[in-house]
Amino acid sequence: RWLNTDGTDMTEDEWDTHFLRCMGMLLNGEMMTEMDEFGMPIKSDILLLMVNSFWEKIPFTLPHEDVNWEWEVMIDTSKPHNKKDNNVNSVYVLEGRSLVLLKNVK
Repeated sequence: RWLNTDGTDMTEDEWDTHFLRCMGMLLNGEMMTEMDEFGMPIKSDILLLMVNSFWEKIPFTLPHEDVNWEWEVMIDTSKPHNKKDNNVNSVYVLEGRSLVLLKNVK
């Protein structure tokens, strides 16, 4: 799913907007329909990738529909390599020109 900064699905009009500065992509590994070699369903993590191409900070409302409210910060390109934020659960502020990867906490 492609998401707006308010945590809702992007519309066709938003895709055609030339000034879109920030967006997210929700990858729901729990909805996979593939099977392993033993015929068991393969399930994976729910990930949220957010990109801010603007030079200013942009708050991003995290999706909570059909997922746990708590998210773990896996990558934030605006932070030093060894610095990790605590888990977040409602809004994540993306620094300017940054990419953030979150994993839904089960």
